Amino acid sequence: MLSQLDGSESMKKLGQYGNVLADAIRKQQQQRNKITTEEMRAVLKDRDDAVNRVRLINKMRQKMMKHYEIIETSVQDIRIVKGTSLSKSFNNFPLWK
Repeated sequence: MLSQLDGSESMKKLGQYGNVLADAIRKQQQQRNKITTEEMRAVLKDRDDAVNRVRLINKMRQKMMKHYEIIETSVQDIRIVKGTSLSKSFNNFPLWK
């Protein structure tokens, strides 16, 4: 297009080529902006998904810690009642038989 712009003989043709060139540049910019927007949406979606996974993992960890505390308290109660060591308490625990 630039070679045609240099070779144009009249102002009318110069204007036409200029408009064609400006339109091509505008279309390319719009396409680039569209691609950038789509990529940003994908990146933000991936980020949001990762944040949600971390939240879920943290909630699961908190639940597991609560269960662990309950189990540890139960084991300590068994020790007190039985007056035995931890390994003996687990050996007498009904679920292990």
